[in-house]
Amino acid sequence: MNEKQALEQGAIENFITAYSEDAEDVLQFVKLLEPPFPDGMCTLNGNNIYIEVGHIYDTTADTKYLLARTDKQTPTEEDKQGSRLIPLNKRLLISLNRLLEKKSCKKYNGSPVWLLIRSATPLWSRSDFQDHINEILVPDNHSFDQIWLLCGPSSDFGILKLF
Repeated sequence: MNEKQALEQGAIENFITAYSEDAEDVLQFVKLLEPPFPDGMCTLNGNNIYIEVGHIYDTTADTKYLLARTDKQTPTEEDKQGSRLIPLNKRLLISLNRLLEKKSCKKYNGSPVWLLIRSATPLWSRSDFQDHINEILVPDNHSFDQIWLLCGPSSDFGILKLF
């Protein structure tokens, strides 16, 4: 399993944990998939659902840091300084809205398809995203039956349904 697949499976498994706390439905991971299918397949009460996974990070420097990049991919001090100059809420919301726009343009095999976006920053929780819900721009045209934001890790770990 490569790094991308491990991140996708981890996001799906964390989503299932959070989803199970809020719903009576039984959501179970089945397997990872390859394009043109979404990233993973699960069952919801015995019926297949497909989950496309995306991750948001604050900035490129933060991404490199959180993924423990080394060598040439290690964030430079200049990268880190550039990140600090942009307010956190702007960094995250810009990243989230860009990902929503990018994913909304894609078509997937399989149905129904849910989009799961995992916030990989430990600095913002579910309540922070809820406080800025009006700044989250879900495109009108997309192929998703549901869109979820997975927030954490923190004491306010959980999911937020965006569509």
